[in-house]
Parts: sequence; structure tokens; C-alpha cells
Amino acid sequence: MFRRTMLSTAVAVALGSSFASTAAYANEDSVEKLEKIQVTGSRISRVDVEGATPVTVITREDIDRSGQLTVADVLRNSTYNSFGSFSERSGSSWQSQAFVDMRGLGAERTLVLLNGKRMPMSGAHGGGAVNINAIPAAAVESIEILADGASAVYGSDAIGGVVNIILRKDFEGVNVEVGGANTKIEGPDERKFSITGGAAGERGNILFSYEHDERGIIKFKDYEPASEGLSLYGRNIQGKVAGATTAYKALNGASCGAENFVSAAGLCLYNYAEVAALTTETQRDQFVISSNYSLSDEIEWSNEAVIGLNRSFGRFAPAADKFTVEGGTTGGDALLGHNGYDTGVGNDAEMYYRFDQVGPRDDEVKDFSAILTSSLNGSIDSLFGTYVDWNLATRYSKSLSDKTGIGYVLRSVAEEAVNSGVGFDHLTGEFSADVIKEMTYDISRDIEVSYADVSGGLQFELGELFENPVSWYVGAEASRQDYKDEYDAQSAAGNVLGSSGNNSGGDRTQKALFIESLIPVHDMVELNLAARYDRYSDFGSAVSPKASVRVQPMDNLVVRGSWAKGFRAPGLTSLYKSDSKSADSAVDYIKCQVDSVSPCDGNKVYDRQYDTIHAANPDLEAEKSKSFNFGVVYSPIDELNLGVDFYSIEVKDMVYTPSLQELIDAELAGKSTDGLLVRDPNTQDITSVTIKWSSSDLI
Repeated sequence: MFRRTMLSTAVAVALGSSFASTAAYANEDSVEKLEKIQVTGSRISRVDVEGATPVTVITREDIDRSGQLTVADVLRNSTYNSFGSFSERSGSSWQSQAFVDMRGLGAERTLVLLNGKRMPMSGAHGGGAVNINAIPAAAVESIEILADGASAVYGSDAIGGVVNIILRKDFEGVNVEVGGANTKIEGPDERKFSITGGAAGERGNILFSYEHDERGIIKFKDYEPASEGLSLYGRNIQGKVAGATTAYKALNGASCGAENFVSAAGLCLYNYAEVAALTTETQRDQFVISSNYSLSDEIEWSNEAVIGLNRSFGRFAPAADKFTVEGGTTGGDALLGHNGYDTGVGNDAEMYYRFDQVGPRDDEVKDFSAILTSSLNGSIDSLFGTYVDWNLATRYSKSLSDKTGIGYVLRSVAEEAVNSGVGFDHLTGEFSADVIKEMTYDISRDIEVSYADVSGGLQFELGELFENPVSWYVGAEASRQDYKDEYDAQSAAGNVLGSSGNNSGGDRTQKALFIESLIPVHDMVELNLAARYDRYSDFGSAVSPKASVRVQPMDNLVVRGSWAKGFRAPGLTSLYKSDSKSADSAVDYIKCQVDSVSPCDGNKVYDRQYDTIHAANPDLEAEKSKSFNFGVVYSPIDELNLGVDFYSIEVKDMVYTPSLQELIDAELAGKSTDGLLVRDPNTQDITSVTIKWSSSDLI
């Protein structure tokens, strides 16, 4: 039994710059202009921009100067994303997606907001991460990054921090942008076109923005660090004679001189890097329209629609998998005998085969998303003897993902041909044209995610401390999320080689109450307290508290700190997804020790892919977090801000899936893997692997 704890501790140092500078102090003129604003990390509007928690602002000018194609590209260059994030790539079920991963704690632990409201999760990811590619860069006014836990304010998935993407609002006129880039590496050239327009009247304004961009594909062979990738899945066989497993060896008679095959150490390996692509080819069309209208002097009605269509193309190497060659069958006996194995009944073999005759696997994904929001914001001069700001909002979103793939192989047809000897030549190791046609299969996958919520809140002042008013915000929200992921029948039945996945689906409702208070302890000291109660239909309930303090001993110096507790409910995929199979890469150090082989790394007999079952876990508990932040911001001169922040974020009982390598490493360290990794008791070969979503009871 293992406990997994994620601890992220670091010191972040920020120098005021044009790209990612800490929000500057407001001088007297700007205070008058800004009046009260709402800064990410708090629901209370205030005059001071620099609050008790660190907020970094990427402005419209910063985005334009960066030259980046998408919002995801801009965020990947942020220092808070220094541990990496997911970008569009071939060979992944998320090939069209882009996620931001703050502090390296996982994309599902970074909350992404659109105009201060939660964005729906990615259907392809299924675990709670948000696809940043759904937002057009041309429509963005600024991006605020809160580098602090904020579960008490926004909810459970704000453990690593918050990214608030703010769309343009007060824009008049028409702006057209055309751009492009040619790269040294062949393929990933970029093209971009956008048009943004807006108009304003006495009572409101309207804005629209359309953006189209394209990015080419990068092939492995054109990217020098990844120019070679040899796989055991080529033309190799491993026999099982009298209960013992023999060494791997190349199929006798198989031509290893064919294109992309490499003969090495008695094996026939396949160089998948010559065929596969590293990234995807993408085309994105995004449209935004928003409006604000004053129904009266006290009430404003706002609406926005964000609609996008993303298309991507990814190329993988030809399908590869292992399948059983049965002794005692006509074709099986011929193949086993030809390779020097006992052909007695029950003496089977495993063939590690690359279906190059079928051709590469080409996947196309179309993602459609629509986010519709309507809100009312107003004020009441006197309610319970105080001035009250109020807001009421509703949001509905729908995302659809349609994936199709060609070049896949039906397991049943391949095994039948090998074991019957009809349509498979045991001397050359190749299939006939008729069998190739029969075994070639096209896959499909359809994902649908819908999300709806309604929220509202009141901000007011109640009570005084040292003759300064105490500000309050109270609010509530309710949401529902539905998730459905459907594969074609053959994939769901596990009959497709070179593919993995199975049907899944689920739904969740959530209700929350929250309260926040801004307390002026002293002219120089501000205390911010917040708490949130969440209740999930499929998980239970939790309370998230937070306290932060801001001290300003001088006009140009702020000292701040915060402490918070949070939680994250398991994602729908981790709870409900059906079992799926994949080929996971790992180095089997245990088998290397048994066979007295050294070094193990790079040896394709042990450093290779293993068939792995991925399973959900409906009994998952929520993960818990504690975060602490301390920082100093100093502005020695105008236009220069120096900031230093120390943060510590600890996540306990982390919901995650251990990798196959983690299981092997744990076993090597003498720890139990709870039956997830099973070996042959005689040879110590890995016979089965199950990777299950887990929390405190595994690595």
C-alpha cells in the first residue's frame, strides 16, 4: 500500500515587464478612473489592484507583442506554467486539445474562467481540464493569473491557481489582423486571420470577433531529437514451450530490409519515427459576439456567445500489437515449426507485429463548442440600510467531439489468418491482399459534454472597524454536467489492434454556498476571509476556508500572505469510464535482473511497450490540499514593479493513474502493487497490467 502526496514548493520572482508584469499600483488619477474593480481571486470589487494574493496580468498589448497564434501559446510562455502543459500532438486521444498546468500540479487542478465564470471541462480529457483552444485570441482583452489556491472562492479545482480569460468589452471600430510564420522545421507553418468590430451607444455596446488560424504538422523524422524510435513491435515472436517462455527473436524468413524495419540483436524492429507525426495539423474557426445593455440606471444586461470549430489531423505509425499464435492449428504449427518451436498442442507463441501493409493510422478530429452566457448586474441604493451590488448569471455550454480514424486492424481477422494458414505466409511473415482488405478497419468516437449553471450574489458593506466599513459578498450557485463518450462497436469490444478505448458516461449536479469578507484591520492592514460549501451528487460535501492578509507600510511597498484549504472531487472519467486497452511503454528492471541483463535501458527486449488495461474506480475519495503563499511587491520607480513570492501547495490523497513504470519501480523497491501488475511465476515475464484510478491506497 502506498500513499501519494504531491508537494509543490517554490519561490517565484517577477520583475515588472511588458509581457507578464504583476498588476501595478493605481495612482490617484487611475483610481478615479477605475473606481472599483474586481480582481481574480476575490468576488469583492475594490479600488486597490494589488491585493492580498498574487495576480499577474497579461494585457492585450502583451498578447500582440508575443506574436503567438493562440491563447494556449501565450499561456505556455507564462512563468507559472514552467512545469509544462499539454499541447496538440499526434498519438494522443487529446490531439486537438491544449491545457494549462499551473505549478505542475496537473491541468485538472487549474481552474480556467471566462469573464470570471467557470469554463466547462474538455470532453476528450474527461477529468476536469479545460480546452484553452476554445477561446479566440483576437477577442481577448487580458488574462489574469492567480498564483494561489482559490477553492474557497471558486470551487474545488482551483488548487493550483486560476486563469481568468477576459474578453474585450469596450471596443469601437473595426480591426483586421493577418499574420503568418515560416519555421525552420519542415511543416509547422502558421497562418492567421481575424476581424474584430464593435459599436457603442448611449445605453450599451456590442462586439463581434472572428478568428481563423492554421498550423502545419511536425513529423518525427523532421524533428532531430526524436528522429529515431525503434519498437519491438516489428516482425518478432516469443514462444512458450512446455510452460517456459523463450527469448524474443525475429520471424525466420521475415524480410527486415523492408522500408522502416531495422535488424538488431537478432530482432526485427520497426522505426516508427519515420512515419509518425509529433504534432497535429490544426485549423480553428472561432466566433465571439457579446453585448451589454443598460436596462435602467441601476441594471445592466450582458450576453455573450463563444462558438468554435477546431479540426485536427494526426498521423501514427502503422498499427502494432501482439496476438496469439496457437500451437495445434495448421497455420500456427507451420509458423511455430518454421521458427524452431515445439508445435505440440498448447505450446503457443506471441507475435509482436507491425501491420505496415495496412499503412499508417490517420486520425481526424472535429471539435465543436458553444458557450452561451447571460447575466444581470445591478445595484440597490438601500437594502437593509446599506448600498448593495447584486448579480445573477446563467451559462450553458455544449461541446461535441467527432473522431474518425483509418488504418486500424481487426484482431479477429489477423489471428484467424495466422492460425488457419489461409491468407498468411509463414515464410515471409506477410498477409495476402484479400486478408489485408478484410482486416483493415475504420474507427470512430463521439463525445458529448453539456454544462449548465446558475449563480448569483450580493456585495455590501456591513459593520465598521476603526471607522472603516467591512465589505461582504455572499453567493450561491448550482450546476449540472452530463458526459457521454461512445466508441464504435468493434473498438468497444476490444477487437481493434492499434486503438484503445471504451464507452463511458455519467452526470453530476453540484450546489454551493460561499461568503467572503474584506476587513480593514488598520489603514495599512487588510484581512480577507472566505469560505465555501460544496455538495456533489456523486461525491458528498466539503468546506473550503481561506484567509489572506495585505500590509502596505509604504505607498510603494506591499507585503502579503495567504493560507487556504481545498479539495478536488474526482473527475467523471475516473469514476465512470469503462475499461480500455493500450500499449504502455516501460523498462522492466525486474525481468532484467532475473535474466542478469545490464544495462536494461535501451534494450528493446525489456525497454518496450506492454499491453495495459486502464480502469476507472467508482470508490474514489476526494483529494485534499493546503496552500500557503507569502510575497513582497516593491515599486522603486514608476513603471517598475519587483515581486517575490514564496508558495507551498500540498495535495494529499491525489486522484491519479500510476504509470506502468511507477508500478515496476515500486515493485523493484519491494513494495506491493496490489495485484495490478502480474508476472509469470517461473519466468517473471509481465503477463497482465491493470492501471486503475486511485488515491491514497496506491503509489
